[in-house]
Amino acid sequence: MKSFGRGSFATVVRATLNDGNDKIFALKSFNNDKTTLSKVVKEKESQSTDLFDIQEDNDNSFYNNIYSMKSKSSKNHSYKTLHNVNKINSKDLTRPAQGKSSDKRGKSTRFIIRKVYKGQEVACKPILNDSRTQKILEILMKLSECKHILRFYGISSVENYSVMVFEWAERGSLRQLYEQKDIQFHYKVRIALEICRGLIFLQCADILHRNLKCENILMTESLEPKIYNFELACYTNDVNNTSLSIDSESAGDILPWLAPETLSNSQYTIQCEIFSFGMLLWELTFEKIPYKGWKAEKIKDHIMKGERERIIFGALTPKIYQEGYKKIINDSWKQNPQERISLMKLLDMLEGLYNSIRRMFNDRALGLLPDKTLDLNDDLELPDEDISPVTQDSKKKDHKKIWSRFNVKNNNKILKYWKKKEKEI
Repeated sequence: MKSFGRGSFATVVRATLNDGNDKIFALKSFNNDKTTLSKVVKEKESQSTDLFDIQEDNDNSFYNNIYSMKSKSSKNHSYKTLHNVNKINSKDLTRPAQGKSSDKRGKSTRFIIRKVYKGQEVACKPILNDSRTQKILEILMKLSECKHILRFYGISSVENYSVMVFEWAERGSLRQLYEQKDIQFHYKVRIALEICRGLIFLQCADILHRNLKCENILMTESLEPKIYNFELACYTNDVNNTSLSIDSESAGDILPWLAPETLSNSQYTIQCEIFSFGMLLWELTFEKIPYKGWKAEKIKDHIMKGERERIIFGALTPKIYQEGYKKIINDSWKQNPQERISLMKLLDMLEGLYNSIRRMFNDRALGLLPDKTLDLNDDLELPDEDISPVTQDSKKKDHKKIWSRFNVKNNNKILKYWKKKEKEI
């Protein structure tokens, strides 16, 4: 029996057993004596090349304690990622019975692979090797039970990559969805409402997402939004949360959604989150990126001066949607952070708007239109000339065909307008 060293409360030793195998033992409990722990961890590292091998070890709880203690006295966060995070055996991640072309999305180390775990479709995403990994995993573990946030199952390994395992979102991101199809107005409000509920859950958990936009909202097959991508997330009371650092490469990917105080390097707060949510709502309703085509400096100057994206609805947008949605967005992106609406008030307004606008649509109305046809950004006044809401169909003046796709009830004013036009043909 060879002694590695003596801690304050115990001796850590290695012994050769009768079966010839070496084992590491701690006699009694021990504290985080740095010298002792360093020797023990180095010994364990020499026996394993993959962190996930540890989950197969009979001494799992013992080594987890070692790694946990060492992480308190070391800046190497890769060990700590094993602590208090559910570990999934890679054998439990099986291939889907029927493969799809979308089973593997993305490129290089940013790919996502579809697998099946305990009968549920899951997405396996590589773990980034940086100092924030442990904090991200800790945050994900706290949020796994909220149905408005993408569920996190744990960590595993796939194709020699260490991965995080999430629930599968068949339709991809909300941005991908609106780029491919038009989302009907009542469904946009419902999506916004469910995202708001997720943000309230985050607020109660003292967590700030710090990167809200449609690209970071994933959509299930049944059009349920799931808040996703917590790589920039932090705790509200985090002493390191002084500001959100933005480098030149990522500026275009995040800057259009940021509050003015964030751009001046002020501390990121819940008011900043509300501003970003307002920008997300603008992006969702008009189905396009804010300030698209603008350079980063122009966007920053525009926001800092109190200017915002234009809110100009198309002729097909229901009046009640225009009024309610415009007020919600304007109240979310006020220049003074203290004047911005609270998330609970936003929830009340979105619920009221949804209950009002859903009555205009049949209960079985589809949330999506088959292709990009809606006029979402135009003058508010209805046209005097005969212009169909769908460009391709307008040439044929097939108004009946057009409105059969919208599933709008007969009491809608816009529908009455187009029905009148139909009789004139």
